[in-house]
Amino acid sequence: MKIFQIITRVLYVPDLKNNLLSIGQLQETGLEILFHHDKCKIYHLERGLIIKTGMSSNRMFILLATCHPKESTCFNIITEDSTQLWHCRYGHLHYKGLKTLEQKEMVSGLPKLKAPSKLCKTCLIGKQHRGPFPKENTWRAS
Repeated sequence: MKIFQIITRVLYVPDLKNNLLSIGQLQETGLEILFHHDKCKIYHLERGLIIKTGMSSNRMFILLATCHPKESTCFNIITEDSTQLWHCRYGHLHYKGLKTLEQKEMVSGLPKLKAPSKLCKTCLIGKQHRGPFPKENTWRAS
């Protein structure tokens, strides 16, 4: 499955009509790429030939790679703290904002919220201060 994730990873260039695939990324994953007689073949050491395509009229090699997941997966999170759950659902809205939504009945289905039992780590990281910029640079362009 990792091979198809690499093949479907493309480079986005604005105003370009086609996506680009990095040959270097393919080689880093252990794939072998062979260009011969207007054909491109991509080999895997264990699986053999993965993709084969011909050169188009504008000298590009068009690869139509799709990846079908084996089965769909749904992740379910069970939390004891409903305040923390609603805090995350509303984009880390502060507790007073959640309380306002509850009191003015602005959201249907919002339960009665109690004071948060623990601090949100994501919010704490977002509120950290940055260090000051250096007053003088070690070098200047001339």
